[in-house]
Amino acid sequence: MIIKKFKTNSDNEIINWWKDWGLKIPDQECLPKKGYVIINKNIKVAAGYLYYTNAKIAYVDFVILSSSTRRVTRSYFGNNRNASYIAKRRCSILV
Repeated sequence: MIIKKFKTNSDNEIINWWKDWGLKIPDQECLPKKGYVIINKNIKVAAGYLYYTNAKIAYVDFVILSSSTRRVTRSYFGNNRNASYIAKRRCSILV
């Protein structure tokens, strides 16, 4: 798995993941100009946004998984019945 930056206004695939899950797409004015996407075997599986604060911490928000994540996590983690949970947990930590 690798993590790359993406531009919010030019990556409709990631923005449309909210539609794929039946969720409302966040207003782009509320999102940072750049986000982070996790790519596994050349497939985008998860994305999120890093928000910096005036403290010495930052937080991740608007984390979304690709609708193809179920297939990717099974191929990545095998047939483990907890594969989806492990992948989501791992993605949230990596982002």
